[in-house]
Amino acid sequence: MSAGLPGILGQVLVAFGAAIFVVAALGLLRLPDVYARASAVTLAAEAGTVAILLGALLLMPSVGNGLKVVLAVALQVVGCAVGGMMVVRSGYLTGARLAAGTARDDLARDAGAGRLPRRGDG
Repeated sequence: MSAGLPGILGQVLVAFGAAIFVVAALGLLRLPDVYARASAVTLAAEAGTVAILLGALLLMPSVGNGLKVVLAVALQVVGCAVGGMMVVRSGYLTGARLAAGTARDDLARDAGAGRLPRRGDG
């Protein structure tokens, strides 16, 4: 384990990443619709995991660990973005309701034009 400033910074980053996950868990309970909840989880998965991985790298620095962290961060960012969009799109296509205060529904135009299937369309 690294001592000194890198060790302290590593511990702070790991704790910060864990705190991001806690805030996202609260968001799952408090946010009004599936779209906002999916956004909270996707953000936590990206930012929280990146912070934890960078903190772990500072705690156990090596070239091998650095390469693993770079690969894990790249896969996490790409995977979370794609996965989050798939969850939100699935929710929309199965008819999940928008929150009452939602001002715009950009996909409604595509659904009205027949470009997006809705539940029961076969």
